Amino acid sequence: MKTLVSLSQLYIGIFVLSPNLHPGGSPALMRLGSLLMASALAFQVWLSVAKPLGRTPWARPGKLPTAPTWTFAACLAIPATDYFLGEVLFDSPVPAVSLLTVLFFPLWRHASLSKRAARSQALSR
Repeated sequence: MKTLVSLSQLYIGIFVLSPNLHPGGSPALMRLGSLLMASALAFQVWLSVAKPLGRTPWARPGKLPTAPTWTFAACLAIPATDYFLGEVLFDSPVPAVSLLTVLFFPLWRHASLSKRAARSQALSR
């Protein structure tokens, strides 16, 4: 189901948004296409969390633990910060904070998990 939604987003982007990216494009059609894509993304997130069709056969049994609250806040704050900074500083959206997050969060997570593993090994000795 998520694949179908992803493909529909791709084609909405190609056929609706692409022709309107130039200065003479229709702002109303651009807003409508953006709204449709944001709605499809929200639907994908709902599918991932609610799992109305059930879990896939290759999923591990049991429920995964809930992420900390700060991760939810970061997921909301990072795109909002990008939009705000892009509008204020560059006069157009620039995903700088998102790019920095994608580049540096995995490194930070690896380092913190390595520290945690080293600490637990030291305690078990």
